[in-house]
Amino acid sequence: MKDLTTKNLTDLWQLMHPDSQRRLNNTLHEIFCIKDTQSRYGIKICYPNTNAFDRSIIKIQGITVVTKRSDNKTELHILLNSIGNLDIFSILCIDIIETISQCKSESNLLHKVFGRLHRWQRFLAKNSALILSKERQMGLFSELMILRDYLIPSIGIRAALECWTGPDFDKKDFSTHRSFIEVKSLISSKGSNIMISSLTQLDAEVKPLWLAVYYISENSIGESISDVASTLLEKIGDDSQSERLLLDKLSDYGYLFGPPEIPLFQWLVDRVSFYSVVDSFPKILAKNIAYQISDVIYRIDLSNCRDFETDFAKITL
Repeated sequence: MKDLTTKNLTDLWQLMHPDSQRRLNNTLHEIFCIKDTQSRYGIKICYPNTNAFDRSIIKIQGITVVTKRSDNKTELHILLNSIGNLDIFSILCIDIIETISQCKSESNLLHKVFGRLHRWQRFLAKNSALILSKERQMGLFSELMILRDYLIPSIGIRAALECWTGPDFDKKDFSTHRSFIEVKSLISSKGSNIMISSLTQLDAEVKPLWLAVYYISENSIGESISDVASTLLEKIGDDSQSERLLLDKLSDYGYLFGPPEIPLFQWLVDRVSFYSVVDSFPKILAKNIAYQISDVIYRIDLSNCRDFETDFAKITL
């Protein structure tokens, strides 16, 4: 179904009459474009009845998901309630269709479809847009890179994913058994000033804190967050729990891995620097300022912090 785009899917719906359906060609499974009696756009997936039928409730804002069972098969209907959400709905449908097209048999189709719908449910409950800003993409790219290139080789896939707290934006980016790691990304050509956005970001009272700084450049031969996520999934292999953990954390960050037609920036890593955030490291902490000041935002020039540079091998994980 690589030739199916959101535009020609929308065109197909617009040409259809109410209470009609059209089967999509070139698919192993039964997938239909539908327009119901209320003229709602949607897709229908048919599969054999199974004891593994997923009865979990899926509630996605603006979308109706219903199942209908007959003697020998089940129909899954995914319908758009409001035409105002057509853009994101058409992307969701393409994503579901592509997910189904990758299933070589009926046996895991149900699991794949409901797993993908649950991930859309989780994502849309927290995010209103599919496209991350450039700054958010930079941040996520750097956190995925340190996962792939440093933490997974050091402590393993599951432990590395479990210590990734970056999607919870009020915490440090990584919390291992013995350390915190805060990750920053900078455009290489724009100097070495990092922004600190809270009084707790560089607070190392609970356990040692290390700062990892990625100097990156936008480049068409570089990697996108999708590329790095794909390599992480390859490392995960058949570990379904780790796969779900990674995809859920990406979703919480604001990135839904998989949907087509979403432009992403590509980056090259020019260098990575690590810093030990000891007591003498330049920072503003709540205990050192008047209690009436509830928060601060400030910048640190890392070109003046070379005395605090260290190697990743010295970080206690």
